[in-house]
Amino acid sequence: MSDTLISVVVPIFGVEKYLRQCIDSILGQRYRNLQVILVDDGSRDSCPQICDHYALTDKRVVVVHKENEGYGASINRGIAEARGEWLAIVEPDDWLSEEMFSELANAIRPDVDIVKCNFVHVREWNGTCVENSWTAKPPNGVFSAHQYPQFLEQHPCIWTCLYRLSFLKEKEIGMKPIPGAGWVDNPFSVATLCSAKGIVYVDKALYHYRATESDVVALKGNWRIPYERSVEMLSWLKSHDISSAEIHATVFRHITYYLRLMSYMMVESNREEIIRATKHVCSLFNLDLIYQAKSLCRMWRQVLWLYVHFPVLRIQANRSLCLHRLLRVLCYLCLWV
Repeated sequence: MSDTLISVVVPIFGVEKYLRQCIDSILGQRYRNLQVILVDDGSRDSCPQICDHYALTDKRVVVVHKENEGYGASINRGIAEARGEWLAIVEPDDWLSEEMFSELANAIRPDVDIVKCNFVHVREWNGTCVENSWTAKPPNGVFSAHQYPQFLEQHPCIWTCLYRLSFLKEKEIGMKPIPGAGWVDNPFSVATLCSAKGIVYVDKALYHYRATESDVVALKGNWRIPYERSVEMLSWLKSHDISSAEIHATVFRHITYYLRLMSYMMVESNREEIIRATKHVCSLFNLDLIYQAKSLCRMWRQVLWLYVHFPVLRIQANRSLCLHRLLRVLCYLCLWV
């Protein structure tokens, strides 16, 4: 697939320290047929000038300067500018192994909408690099999220993927345009993975994901981010009639992690708001469908945590007598675990 044009969208805001390393790793790919779309989201540092410099030195680079709207709006603008058959998203403080796009392009098949690889988690504050580990290795060959729902349980890592551009447009999948970043990649990941008729996984860590202390500080105390993304993911499953019990159960497990994050952010001044928000999320779980999932037995900690802390779940569970009995058994087992 060396003749296939890949459009690479880079949403950029205030990352002058890392931007050159990111762009150099894209332009230095062994795979040469690229359209590199640098979307400057109103940066106030030297990022606009850095982008313009690359556009002058490499004809594959397209620069979009716009007012600050946030990560999601920048991705959407990049998708609108894309001319390739396939689309990649690269965050501006990360970098790629030089063979990443070659490896992904070689895995493209006619019946595939997403090609995905693994990544290395670079923790800048302590200098460690750790390859992402999967709960269970994705299968070889072409598969779907309905066959392997565990994909939804992992970090969304949308930047490790090639997406068929016609697939994104046909399914009308884009990012939520909100200020800042705000984890809008989570609903995007659920929508793409659940909608794709075929996915291929390349078992190599080809993307370097940089996590900085500022990333952690940006989330601290902002409980609305995990709350809003949870509502969006569950609402998407409902509006698109996703009936797979395993998918619902996997998203359930993913979201209970978000609910625990919200509980850690609870102080006296926001206590009632967070409790109401958590009850709202719990009310959106399709518990009768989740109960049918074979993977429910390995999610007892998540089920139990919600059952103990939020009575709304017990109220919902009464709608399914079997699930209610299961939850009561889990509470009993808690005394022995």
